Amino acid sequence: MGAYPEILRRFKPETAEHEMTVAHDEGLYRHLKFRHTGTCYSGYYWFDLITVPGALIFQGDGDGFIFQRVEDMFEFFRGPVGRINPAYWQEKVVSGREGLLTYSEKAFRDKVIEEFRDACAVGVPRGTGRALREQILADDYAEIHYEQGAREAVELFEHDGFEFSDVDDWDLKDFNWWFLWACHAIVWGIAYYDTKSRPTVPDPAPARPRPKVRPEPRVIVGSPSPSRQLPVMLGARRIIDVHLPEPVGEVIT
Repeated sequence: MGAYPEILRRFKPETAEHEMTVAHDEGLYRHLKFRHTGTCYSGYYWFDLITVPGALIFQGDGDGFIFQRVEDMFEFFRGPVGRINPAYWQEKVVSGREGLLTYSEKAFRDKVIEEFRDACAVGVPRGTGRALREQILADDYAEIHYEQGAREAVELFEHDGFEFSDVDDWDLKDFNWWFLWACHAIVWGIAYYDTKSRPTVPDPAPARPRPKVRPEPRVIVGSPSPSRQLPVMLGARRIIDVHLPEPVGEVIT
């Protein structure tokens, strides 16, 4: 779990014409309503922020969440628009936890690559990386769009004796997009309340490209030298030494 620029990228236009209405504002008892006033997203992505001493209630065009941490929860969430901390904030959710996590195709891809790279440390059959790209990680492979299909794909994967193990134990979940959207909405809504004007949402950092799975075997004839005891890396590619017996009467330098 890390940065989620895709959520901020969609949050910006979906709240570009939202206006705040203060339904109640008395000390720590607040009820703020945020509604779209234009036509493009009219009726969609509305949300309310409600606070009482020790709790903040988020409700809107999706699941609702109740957070508890400090007396004034606006102080807890107040910060720069566009920056959220879902890994920490999820610990403060006391109602709505069932809507926090869901299967993530990105988490699945990252896990496959992580397990493959770990296997490369002890050696994998040549062509395994290509087989993974073609059979599992291809962009048009629809089976990995849902969790059951993804798990079945790696359980059935086999290339020249290489297989994945303990697939049932893999954690393939990440934060639900709506929970991340709600986190952005809370920070944005508090900034709106503080300034009494619509806050500017920053442009997200560009998403990192997906890492490639591309092992490159290197054949070495003769005994390995001390400097060739460990696999080395070229960029994001692991170079695996494959040692072959040295031919009799021939010395390769």
